[in-house]
Amino acid sequence: MLAWSMLIGYFAARYLLFERLDTYFQYASYIFEFAFVGLAAYLYRGKFRFELRPDRRFWAASALCAIVGFGISVATVKAGVGIPFAMDQGVTIFFLLTLSPVLEELLFRMALLLPLAQLLAKRNASVTIAANAALFAAVHWVAVFQVNSSVAPFVAVQSVYTLALGGLCASWMMRTTSVAYPMGLHFFFNVGFYLGAAACGLA
Repeated sequence: MLAWSMLIGYFAARYLLFERLDTYFQYASYIFEFAFVGLAAYLYRGKFRFELRPDRRFWAASALCAIVGFGISVATVKAGVGIPFAMDQGVTIFFLLTLSPVLEELLFRMALLLPLAQLLAKRNASVTIAANAALFAAVHWVAVFQVNSSVAPFVAVQSVYTLALGGLCASWMMRTTSVAYPMGLHFFFNVGFYLGAAACGLA
């Protein structure tokens, strides 16, 4: 019951309330997500950790994330798909390199993955990983129908690479039970993406 309540409650709020919340305060939806993450951390305390002991596998995965992020950024620009962020602005850099890796991983790899794992406890771990990655990609894909048509091509591309990134981050979370590992991988991917944009003269 708790797992279903967490999953349904979050997505109901996201798609029924977020637009209204943001009319009151620009970042209200982010405050809601941090509150939701705090609730999940309390309810699922003892089922996850925040510990990072990097080894060769982690550094190899991080380097791969950075390389792939760089490649996707460059390929996106070269293909004429505009990146709809002002990559030379401090707010964008903060969101890309700090808020996004922290909040999205706390949200998707802790607050939403743990209820999924509870619901799918009798299944193979790979099913939970795939379901979590699919949720992560789907949230990005839905935005295709919510944004300006000039931005939609980038959002469609984003929904593809977030499927792979979400799967990788979820697998590390399932293996280590520490949300710090997916945060690190997400951070390195975004660093690569930013450097790719910089190499194309966007930052």
